Amino acid sequence: MTSRSDRIPETMIGNQDLVVPVTHDSAPDAIQDLSNNGDHVHNEDAEPCDMNMSHRATLQRDEAPHAEIPPILSRGKGHRRKTLRTLQASLVWGLSKDWPQRSIAKFSEADRAMEVAPHGSTVEDVLWAIAIAQRLPELRSQLAVEEWARLVKSLCQMTNEANQASVHVDPWIATLACVELGMTLGYGCPEHAECLRAAESSRCAAFEVLSNSCSKEGAPRHLAYSFSIPFFAAWVRTLTLYRELYGDLPRDLQESFEYFVRHLVRQTRPDRTPVFSEQLHPMDRKEWQALWNMARRIVADPTERQLIAHVVDKKGSATARIRKLASHCDEVEGLARLSQGWGKRSVSMFVDFRNRDVAVELRAHGKTLICGRHQPNIHWNGVKLEPTEPWTLQCWYSEPEADYLEVEWQMTHGCRLQRQFLLAKDDEFVFMGDAVLPAKQGRIEYRMDWPCCPEILFQSRDESREGSLIADGKPMAHVIPLALPEWRRQQSKGNLRQEATRPCMELHSEGSALYAPVLFHFRSKDLDRELTWRQLTVAESLQRVDQDVAVGYRYQCGPRQWLFYKSLTKFGNRTVLGQNFSLDFACNRFLRNGMTKTIVDVEMDPDDDGPEPHAVGEKPSERTTTNSSSGNSRWS
Repeated sequence: MTSRSDRIPETMIGNQDLVVPVTHDSAPDAIQDLSNNGDHVHNEDAEPCDMNMSHRATLQRDEAPHAEIPPILSRGKGHRRKTLRTLQASLVWGLSKDWPQRSIAKFSEADRAMEVAPHGSTVEDVLWAIAIAQRLPELRSQLAVEEWARLVKSLCQMTNEANQASVHVDPWIATLACVELGMTLGYGCPEHAECLRAAESSRCAAFEVLSNSCSKEGAPRHLAYSFSIPFFAAWVRTLTLYRELYGDLPRDLQESFEYFVRHLVRQTRPDRTPVFSEQLHPMDRKEWQALWNMARRIVADPTERQLIAHVVDKKGSATARIRKLASHCDEVEGLARLSQGWGKRSVSMFVDFRNRDVAVELRAHGKTLICGRHQPNIHWNGVKLEPTEPWTLQCWYSEPEADYLEVEWQMTHGCRLQRQFLLAKDDEFVFMGDAVLPAKQGRIEYRMDWPCCPEILFQSRDESREGSLIADGKPMAHVIPLALPEWRRQQSKGNLRQEATRPCMELHSEGSALYAPVLFHFRSKDLDRELTWRQLTVAESLQRVDQDVAVGYRYQCGPRQWLFYKSLTKFGNRTVLGQNFSLDFACNRFLRNGMTKTIVDVEMDPDDDGPEPHAVGEKPSERTTTNSSSGNSRWS
């Protein structure tokens, strides 16, 4: 049994936000989307993130006319030239096919290099600058001495200004301008004092930029998912140069990068595209392998090296430690991955709950079935409810049997919205439940659309209310609206219907609570079997309770059966289907002998009136989870 208080961090590491001031005049549409897609949140009340590097131990111009060349460069120009050629090819890794930077051969021409000498502060400008810096040794023989010196001065000025700026910067721009550009200048032209000073300034800035750009768990802050791979590639290039220039990485920088590696492995699909990104072409397989070959040379931790070998290289069997890493919740950043494992066909669910609009991605059978915004439309007494406060993590639980995530929002008019996400790994189903808990009784109207991917079709049934997700003419999953009667001829307070190509569920009730559970069943053997489900009677003190007090459901597919229970009010000792519950939530599977096995139980303090919300770092209500078997229950 695991207490929720053990799952919540006591402190938040880093309280400074990064905000993106992208210049739209010269940036392509893809860069403009970076600041408009909702991933960037500007907090006017937050303290500025001080990017002023003046306090660092940098080399000053008046200290010495020439900085000492690092001993690591004693291998000579041939080795440096080979390394720079490798980095030139890697500059486009992860970028979309329509990005202008993919045609970087133009920078080998001296006159073109002078034309595009950077002046702005967009991602496009800095990438151009790095491409030029990588070719400075070649351009030296093609340009006049004055022109080459002017070009070097322009590039050094760009990285120096970025390091001395006290404004907020995009994490990608900060990495490129503050760190990678300076490292590239110092590595390519170590005999030039100004370039070497730029490299030293970038060395001092590296850890601060990485720690400000990523959370404690390695999640990039304020960066669109579609840019996570080129952002990672920038750090691989940067730290490769760091090791070439200065030897081994400092311990804090090494650990931060390894957390970043672990995060990227978790948040990348088997087809080499980031999660929550739509209609992206997968990264070229050779480029992908080359990127991870470079990253592997930087990584020192044995666990991370095993993770790369198993997930990226597809080598070796997964140890228990590697299998456990497949599921994870970053409580500070609001990101969770619930997963069966690392296999291409494993059932996985990604939940991004850091903003008011939750995003969900659901994968099974090697395909992304659902991806996008997953926020219900709720009305109470005809008034639309909106979140008023940030999310609070109620429970995170991960064991070999199941992963469970519960998050809560405070809504307008004193209402609360609890959202549950359960992945039963052996049974291969995902259970999602939304509990709407108003402060007063009234009419509650609920509507939810699931954002299916373009190639996925939802197909509803004519006589019953379940449906199926279809891909290439084959069923991928059953969709079961447990709160609705099975047959359409039965009277119902809602419906699950097909709207365009996606499932849409509507539900309404009168009372003090509404619960909207939906089950996605992916197990291949069960997709052709008959199924049924029932709403069950819940009793307390020999009296039947209403559905705004507690609910129970039974679901059967073929010979296998499951039981679900959810309490919507204060603690109570209740009975459903012959079983006794003093829990907030329970999911059980019936065995062949009629006994039950608990998949997950969520308990609360008996003295609580309900699951009180709590912020990350505060002590949660005494709710615990367990997946132990209970052998004292049978069908009644």
